[in-house]
Amino acid sequence: MEKSRYRWVIVAAGGLLGCMAIGSMFTLPVFILPISKETGWSVTG
Repeated sequence: MEKSRYRWVIVAAGGLLGCMAIGSMFTLPVFILPISKETGWSVTG
């Protein structure tokens, strides 16, 4: 099997996308209260 010249680029891109996904998941609570106030929705469901 031929070695890819861009294997570290693929690893770095995967790590970056993983960090972005986790970051977007953890920033959701920052927007919950403003969204609930704007729409009048309950936070508890």
